[in-house]
Amino acid sequence: MSVFDLFKIGIGPSSSHTVGPMVAARRFLVECGSLDNAVGVEAALYGSLALTGLGHATDKTVILGLMVETPQDVDPDAVEDHLAEVELDGKMRLLGTHEVPFNRATDLIFHKRTSLPEHPNGMRFTLRMADGSVIEKVFYSVGGGFIHAAGEAGGRPDATASTPVRFPFDTMAQLLMHGKNASLSIPQMLRAAGARCEQSGQPGGKGPEVASPACRSSRHTGATAPSSTSVRWHRAVQASTRTGSISRTR
Repeated sequence: MSVFDLFKIGIGPSSSHTVGPMVAARRFLVECGSLDNAVGVEAALYGSLALTGLGHATDKTVILGLMVETPQDVDPDAVEDHLAEVELDGKMRLLGTHEVPFNRATDLIFHKRTSLPEHPNGMRFTLRMADGSVIEKVFYSVGGGFIHAAGEAGGRPDATASTPVRFPFDTMAQLLMHGKNASLSIPQMLRAAGARCEQSGQPGGKGPEVASPACRSSRHTGATAPSSTSVRWHRAVQASTRTGSISRTR
């Protein structure tokens, strides 16, 4: 796990109920391949996502994900306009390209009395094709913005993944050792690892010179939606700072 895994850019109020479902909705359509013969799409929410989804804007982020938006790049100021357009027109452009009918009342379903087997935050997406066939897949939002498909192992970063990670750590002691070896403070390691608004490490990042719309909005409004993990991490940082143990190492 890297410091970047602890901090996600995205609209709130919940990484598991907004960020995860948006990522899952978009991933589903991307993995479906060609959408040219699609005639409809359906999203079904289960368990906790169904019970508290409306309060956490899960319904909105699922729709946005199907429309191709990503948590780090969605413009919060444009969200309501996008949703209103879908509602008014009764159709949406899947991944921003192929238009299909969409009725929020019938194509976004809340199964409040049913949970899927692998996690309380379950989602089932169904793509209907012109020949009568369907493509269906189940995803789980497992917290912190991480997701996994049914049958996949976990949903959090794999320590054996081929992509190199700067300053990987599982304990504060390991993080402090990275700081000592690199002569960097915690904030400097965060910036170096790309865990800031101006980085491009997340899929679809704008690049180092451009902050994401979601991040710019949080700057203007002061709104944040940290995961429980990042909150604990911040508290550890603050506690260590008070004792002087993670000030810049020399």
